[in-house]
Amino acid sequence: MTGNRIAGLGLGLSLVASSLHAQQIPTTADWSLRGLRSALCVEFLVAPAVAAEAVDKKFTPAPIERFAGRFPVLAREAAGDLTYAGWIPAELCWFAFDSASTKGRKVQVDRGRNAVVVGYVALGGSFPADSTALAAATIFTNADPLMATAVDARAKIDGIEYSLGPIPDLETDTLERRHELQRGRLILQWDGHPGSPREVTPKVVHLYSESLGYGVFDVNLTLTPTSGFVASGNLRVHGRGPLLDALAASPIRFVTTYMVGGDMEWAFKR
Repeated sequence: MTGNRIAGLGLGLSLVASSLHAQQIPTTADWSLRGLRSALCVEFLVAPAVAAEAVDKKFTPAPIERFAGRFPVLAREAAGDLTYAGWIPAELCWFAFDSASTKGRKVQVDRGRNAVVVGYVALGGSFPADSTALAAATIFTNADPLMATAVDARAKIDGIEYSLGPIPDLETDTLERRHELQRGRLILQWDGHPGSPREVTPKVVHLYSESLGYGVFDVNLTLTPTSGFVASGNLRVHGRGPLLDALAASPIRFVTTYMVGGDMEWAFKR
């Protein structure tokens, strides 16, 4: 009898401790990024079956026809070739900054010698409350403190490596540079430079992202760049992975405006 009471008491204390622990998990996380060095987005189309595998099962991919206003170039491509009617719009973006802050702490990578990079790959999703919202296949950063803040709130974040440097055989060129993002065996490279000036407007993005066992995150991004340019260069993806396969199968890989200057805010909430 005494043993049962002790066992029951232990279970009760365990449940209380678990409840208190759950209450201490933050439900929000914020990233502030300052001094945009460069930013690029690549828009492409993904086959419906591939899209369904790329995002969390809580999300339903939605076709490009629903996103004609959000992705006009992709919509025209799909309308011009019915082979791609019903395919899913996707966007890969990365943003490189001088520094960031989270929880009141300033964040730099390699003491500022390398950029603080954040970004995402996201696909069109069926969200009645917002017909422009995207389902995040991945959100990533190369800054451990930013990752830690988001993971503490149970957001799913992937780590990457980023480098910016001269292009082999073009080392003396003062304009051409190679941006390289690596995650595991997958390497994404963009070789190029900012071209002629372009009008630039704030980039506002609404993502839904899976959490680590705690439902869904509502993620809002706002970028206020000061300058925009034609992105003059070439995009390459090396290695193995779903992103490579999806980009290779897309009939179009549209690189958007090369953005420089300004700040960005990320807000995670569940």
